[in-house]
Amino acid sequence: MNAQAFPQAAGPSSGATLDMPAFAMQWLQQQASLNQHMRQAVVVLATLPTERFMPIALWPADAEPSSTLIASAELALAEGRGVLNRSDKTLAQLAVPLIIDEVVRGVVALELDASASTARLAMRQLEWGAAALRERLTQERYREAIARATRADTTLDSLAATLEQDRFAAAAQAAVGELAVRLSCERVSIGFLEKDRCQVVAISHTAGFGRKLELTQALSAAMEEAIEQRISVLFPPGAGDDAVLRRSHDHLAQRSSGVILTVPFAVKGVIIGALLAERTPDRPFDQTAVDDLGAAAALLGPILDAKRTNDLPLVRKLVDAWNEQRLRLLGPRYPGRKLAAIATMLTLFLGLVVTAPYRVVADARIEGLIQRAVVAPYDGFIHSASARAGDVVDKNQELAQLDDRDLGLERLNRITERQQRQLTYDRALSEHDRVAAGLAQAQMDESRSQIGLLDSLIERSKLLAPFRGVVVSGDLSRSIGGTIRRGDILFQVAPLDAYRVVLSIDESQIADIEVGQEGHLLTTSLPSSPLSFRVDRITPVAEAREGRTVFRVEAALKQIPAQLRPGMEGIAKVEVERRRVAWIWTRTFVDWLRLKLWGWW
Repeated sequence: MNAQAFPQAAGPSSGATLDMPAFAMQWLQQQASLNQHMRQAVVVLATLPTERFMPIALWPADAEPSSTLIASAELALAEGRGVLNRSDKTLAQLAVPLIIDEVVRGVVALELDASASTARLAMRQLEWGAAALRERLTQERYREAIARATRADTTLDSLAATLEQDRFAAAAQAAVGELAVRLSCERVSIGFLEKDRCQVVAISHTAGFGRKLELTQALSAAMEEAIEQRISVLFPPGAGDDAVLRRSHDHLAQRSSGVILTVPFAVKGVIIGALLAERTPDRPFDQTAVDDLGAAAALLGPILDAKRTNDLPLVRKLVDAWNEQRLRLLGPRYPGRKLAAIATMLTLFLGLVVTAPYRVVADARIEGLIQRAVVAPYDGFIHSASARAGDVVDKNQELAQLDDRDLGLERLNRITERQQRQLTYDRALSEHDRVAAGLAQAQMDESRSQIGLLDSLIERSKLLAPFRGVVVSGDLSRSIGGTIRRGDILFQVAPLDAYRVVLSIDESQIADIEVGQEGHLLTTSLPSSPLSFRVDRITPVAEAREGRTVFRVEAALKQIPAQLRPGMEGIAKVEVERRRVAWIWTRTFVDWLRLKLWGWW
């Protein structure tokens, strides 16, 4: 075998009118006619849009490629270079990758009976001949790129014309008018499904039309025919396309005497309408026009549907929303929605039947049942402080000491004065002056009373705890030497074994509280130790607190843990009675609604 064995390896001369699979098959047949030693061959290309490598031509057409030929083709694809493999002395496999723009787009592989030298020569000739496939593949991809760009222009122009319009009717008319011009169609129509019937909403080059016109009904029937089959319908049909029903299209064609293409469009997987385009018989729809109309329908359909929904009256929107939810709930699919509905109905049923304890929840505070104030006995100064808030003190334990030096000096002055009165009294008695003696006696009694008063004040300068308890408030440790005035509250002491709970009940629930009800309290300091209490007093005075109105309710504790201290706060729940769960859940909302309705009426 020599170089003259492949004089026309560049490819078929008439390939420009063939599609790629037919061109590849013709190329293989030509190679087989030029190379008598070729046993089988395959052409593999990356098909759009998935870019998966698929065989598009086999020679012989009914032959199955051998495993060695497939392995050689895969190796050439993987490594991006030509492969020459000899499975035995007389059989060789040749594979040449089709590289375009440094990317492997396919491979051509041959298996032939040849010696080593003949195989090398055939490999070289195959590399030359593959140039025809590469050139044709480049042309195909260039035409596809041009078609995609044209399709994008058509779709974007139609989209722009649609989005310029605010109302649905104007947007649909603009869309079909733009498509008719861009696709060179005699007429383009669009319809939407309404109650299982396709209603024509816009026809290009037509300002108005009636739904009862014969043409409108024919267009609607043709759209319904494509929607029911869920495929694009072309009339007259192409070769090998006889499985599609076209009765309505045939009826429409008799009126228009043209070529018809109908493309359904969907929203969220549900077909909602169709685009129908018509041309004259001398300009049939090719695959590019079919793709262009399909792309336009896929993009314009959802947009027009959104505009159509927005133009509907509010009542219609509510009805459509209700029907959609009803179909989702009662129809197929949406298992989560059905389970949620069942759970909701079961919860409502249980809420209307099952009863549970109704509790009033309120903020609570621990206070001492008795709270004794230790006040300043006179105006003076603080000498020392041995207790402050939070300390546990015993009865008569010193809390603080007031400065008594001024009182001591005053007492000495009064003692001296009393001694002087005593001398005056004795002299009056010796002189038998009864008037002077009586006056001196009265002055001595006065001095004696003043001394007793000063002794009492000096004794009270030590501030003592009235009983065993805890200091609730008061801290004089930072006021040593400071002045105080008589009657100032210096300390407050509460007993350790007598407490009460003060509940802040919201005004909306105060009517449910009665004396004698029981409940439980959890304090922030002792969250693991619930305390039982009993309501013993309701104060009929409201207080404003944190933007709401509350009533003060007092309760007595049934047990008093050693860790409990006045001032602790927490959450209390008062047991009222057992009521239906639905009433407990909706009580607050129902009361609010009643007040609003009362205010409106």
